[in-house]
Amino acid sequence: MGRSTDSGWVRLQRMLAVLSLLLVSLGALPGMVSAQRGDDDIDEDMQDAGVLSDSAWESPQFGASVTWDGDWELVDDPEWTFSDPDLGMDALALGTDTLYFSVTYVESPAETPEEYMDRVVDLRLDGVEDYEEVSRDDSDEASSLVYTGTDGGDLYVAVTEVSYFDEDDGILRMAVLNAWEDEIVDGFNLAQDGIEVEGDAPFQVIDVDDLDGDGASSNGDDANDQDDADDGPNQQDDADDDPDQQDDAEDADDGPNVQDNNDDDRDDADQESLGLVGRREYVSPQFDLELSWGRAWTVMDEYLLSNTEDGQDNIALIDSDESVVQVTILANDRETPAAYLDRVVDFRSELDNTADLAVLDEGEVGNRAYVIYLLETTEGKQIYELIEVGEYDDGVLFKVEMQANPGNAEDAFDVIQDEIELDGESPFLFADVFPEAED
Repeated sequence: MGRSTDSGWVRLQRMLAVLSLLLVSLGALPGMVSAQRGDDDIDEDMQDAGVLSDSAWESPQFGASVTWDGDWELVDDPEWTFSDPDLGMDALALGTDTLYFSVTYVESPAETPEEYMDRVVDLRLDGVEDYEEVSRDDSDEASSLVYTGTDGGDLYVAVTEVSYFDEDDGILRMAVLNAWEDEIVDGFNLAQDGIEVEGDAPFQVIDVDDLDGDGASSNGDDANDQDDADDGPNQQDDADDDPDQQDDAEDADDGPNVQDNNDDDRDDADQESLGLVGRREYVSPQFDLELSWGRAWTVMDEYLLSNTEDGQDNIALIDSDESVVQVTILANDRETPAAYLDRVVDFRSELDNTADLAVLDEGEVGNRAYVIYLLETTEGKQIYELIEVGEYDDGVLFKVEMQANPGNAEDAFDVIQDEIELDGESPFLFADVFPEAED
């Protein structure tokens, strides 16, 4: 299901290697595990690793200091933030939802920064998929490297800088920043502005201009593009339109399925007027409902709609596992959420290419109603759908639904809850009522 998650973070992939009894931290791919929050939550391992607070760290062995602002969070995993006297190494890792930063201090009196970087490059050549060097610069005092790699088809950019912390004692410092290709410039600036390493910006040799060029080139087709359009989770006619507005969507006989990926050439002005306020942020133009999502999700352009005459806004997202999430918000002062949901289900069951619709679970809690059903099309395809309808404001309803292939429906649900936020919360309330897929 796109990138795996842990406690709401997008992804963590451990990339550590040992060479000549010296641990070299290669860093993680962008997106980290759960982070330390609040001074009182600092556990004993993190205190031993040098963590002073949720914004300050001091190397236990070498006395180096690092501070960071609220954009960054400590990675409180001892595999990433640690102090190891046997290896002569202290390391601190910080993260955001999509960025990884680390600074490592290592005792290596036999090597210059350039020689140490040579070994770093050797490790990356062995361990990084599609490794490509963008730039390398060496001097007596420091060595810098910018390279690209791919993970699951996604291009990322890694920035590494090795310099002396204490030349007389042979102590080296290595700073690493990893970011997805389209976020490296902003991520670099965020690190330079929000992190202080011994009172200075973390990177002293590399400049942002070094990143806005070859390091930001595309690696080909979008990882979310789908080759087999007819294998998508929704093949029913009009399945995702409001029952009152079923003619609103173009190509309504398809519905938002996997062939409707983000390939249309709708310009930025059009997208902004329809609610896209950022690469992964949406605000309903008419009702101000907010939606945000992780990098694994792609907006389906033809289902990005705002119909002022009918009082309805709509957005649909798809990921690489062909799961779809759709949010509709509409003016409706005639029906309760449960009554509206009943009409939605009736409408879906009566579509021409719906062979069967079996309700698996349904209920109503407070001002929100939900239904889970297994739909089978006339082509023999099965689709899991979970739909919740609630009151957003007086006379305004919202509908949020997921569609997934039965085999990965529960995993899809978990990822949606982790990677998508509806007004700052997980989209669905009913996380414990998802039945097992039927054979």
